[in-house]
Amino acid sequence: LRTLFPYTTLFRSELSGQTYNDLMPTTGSPPLVGLAVLSRASMGDGFEEGKKEAERLAKGWAERKKEGARDVVWAWVDGDKWAGWTKGMYGIKGGKEVVWVVADPKVRFVLGVAWRGKLMGS
Repeated sequence: LRTLFPYTTLFRSELSGQTYNDLMPTTGSPPLVGLAVLSRASMGDGFEEGKKEAERLAKGWAERKKEGARDVVWAWVDGDKWAGWTKGMYGIKGGKEVVWVVADPKVRFVLGVAWRGKLMGS
């Protein structure tokens, strides 16, 4: 998995039909998955900047990873194309800003959802 999605270059890939099973495995000991949900329709010109923001966050996370901590792989999600999935799975949809989700794909458990830099519900 790390060969396909190394920490520092993961955001060059998008969660898609081709990458879904690699990013969201439900067997073995999968890493946590960090997703940046972006909506081209809502973000307009900010969409590409949102992808860059997502890559910066992934790089920063990898640099600060503590030894023994669970790995996290990162991807961005087209919030328009995957709107039904993100709404059904995490209760969110893409908007004018990046929405972040960190989840455990094996148990379908969401560890956190952030919008405007704050955890939802806080």
